[in-house]
Amino acid sequence: MLVMPQKERGAEEMKTDQERREERRNYEADVFYEVWRSGGNPDNIDYDRLDDYRWDGVDPEKAASLELQRQRPKPEEPEGEES
Repeated sequence: MLVMPQKERGAEEMKTDQERREERRNYEADVFYEVWRSGGNPDNIDYDRLDDYRWDGVDPEKAASLELQRQRPKPEEPEGEES
């Protein structure tokens, strides 16, 4: 029987499903805490967006900052007011 050598898999592929779920929960918990600590509403966190942030390698602190910016858009300056 001829056995073909398998390509080496990256570290991410070697993790079990349970390990990947735990990493995701930890990431979400870190973002939740940072949003809450900064005075934002953790109930308004978009978890689909968090998955994208995590996939793109954004650290939890930056993800929390981006979520806070989404929750608190900059107020628009009124147009046409003259002094």
